[in-house]
Amino acid sequence: ALPPEEQKMAALFWVQPKFPLTIASQLENLPASAASVGAHPIFCEGPVVILSARTSSERRRAEHAAMAARLPMGEHINVDGSNHWIMQQQPEIVLDAIDRVVAHAAKSASLKAI
Repeated sequence: ALPPEEQKMAALFWVQPKFPLTIASQLENLPASAASVGAHPIFCEGPVVILSARTSSERRRAEHAAMAARLPMGEHINVDGSNHWIMQQQPEIVLDAIDRVVAHAAKSASLKAI
């Protein structure tokens, strides 16, 4: 469920004509994007953190775990106490994941500069 403080904003956003067009475009292009990514054994060599809401289906969580396992620096986290709105319900987990990815990028950039 959408948090109450977001409901007013969402109501304004979702009625904009560009919203359904954007969703339709994403859905239309999803198979080609997935095929493109799937064609590469390793599509990212940097850290990737995949967060799964506890309300996600077992199948979806398994897909997330399998995707993370395909990556050299992939990590999958099942986030307790969350649904689709992980960033609002468990922001510390999202921020920690971002911090780790950014720290790795900064370290890699400094090593390349040497």
